[in-house]
Amino acid sequence: MANPVVWFEIYVADMARAKRFYETVLERNLERLDSPLPELELWAFPMDPQSAGAAGALVKMEGIEPGGNSTLVYFDCED
Repeated sequence: MANPVVWFEIYVADMARAKRFYETVLERNLERLDSPLPELELWAFPMDPQSAGAAGALVKMEGIEPGGNSTLVYFDCED
């Protein structure tokens, strides 16, 4: 059975600090993703499509502050 969570985004204010934290704690390097918007910075967590788990990224976007509503989870569903 496939994981129902297919993508997640963790919004951050200080990308360098957040990236350093997650890379240190998870002992994995994040990979910069190309952004369609100049004010959007994305760093993806490593993901093996042949393994269980969900892909996701740290996101820094002008006007979006981290806090109680700053994590998005995307589910795989019919609609």
